[in-house]
Amino acid sequence: MGDQRIYLGSCSDVLPSLGTRYGFVIADPPYSRAGGAHTSRGATARVNAHSASVGSDQFWEHWFSAQWRVIATVSEPWACGMVFCDYRTIGSLERALLASNSGWSISQCAVWDRGSIGLGSPMRSQYEMLAFARGPDFKWSGRKDIANVFRCDWPYGTHPHHPSEKPVRLLKDILQDFASGRVLDPFCGSGSSGIAARELGMAWDGVEQDAGTLKIAAERLGRRVRLCADTVLRRREGESGVYLMNRQRHGWGEYAIQFRNAEEVEVFYHVTVGGWDSDEHGDFAPVVAA
Repeated sequence: MGDQRIYLGSCSDVLPSLGTRYGFVIADPPYSRAGGAHTSRGATARVNAHSASVGSDQFWEHWFSAQWRVIATVSEPWACGMVFCDYRTIGSLERALLASNSGWSISQCAVWDRGSIGLGSPMRSQYEMLAFARGPDFKWSGRKDIANVFRCDWPYGTHPHHPSEKPVRLLKDILQDFASGRVLDPFCGSGSSGIAARELGMAWDGVEQDAGTLKIAAERLGRRVRLCADTVLRRREGESGVYLMNRQRHGWGEYAIQFRNAEEVEVFYHVTVGGWDSDEHGDFAPVVAA
């Protein structure tokens, strides 16, 4: 019934090391960061909001373009994908794909009708959007009657696994109609697309850089997590637990998850924890993928 693999790390770091080719990409990036400043009152506020919005767009476009450049290199030239977005992000998303120089482009946009209203004034939002991305050699040979509105009830508010969680039924509908080959979710969150792929018997790889979120995904999927980052355990003075941390550009970044001891980390992530040492930040132990 297919297979699912899940990796801890940034997709731009993880994907080149896997040696895998993908036929479909389902992506739910942090799109609220693009065009984040969009409301204002007064002339000065409007000017400041405009500058903030432009800066936010440019940062997001630069970041996502770099991510997609890597995603494209591990995808088949005939592949396609769906990317969740909103009305503020769709332009940035299109520019980001073009700037990646990967041959990918956005050709259509669909709407997900959630069936319930959220926040907003005077109108309250009831939908999210999905951009259809196509590789340089993509040719459609599927159904000719797919509407560009997906209806799947999903109330706004808190969801059991992740604040931005998407319903498995919606993801199954998308995968059933569009996916071929191995499926990639480069920002997999709590693994809902992996659940959908498993129920459809599709092979799937998910990548997530937050260990706490990935722990939830692994538990849902019943899979071990593979570490794909320069990683250590650290101990805080006076505390009994340990913290899993990965190297970032500007030092060490702490994952939002605490473990009781090194043995728990070894079992869950299928890794080996080395001997304890110390540096200017305190006690640490190297973590090596098995």
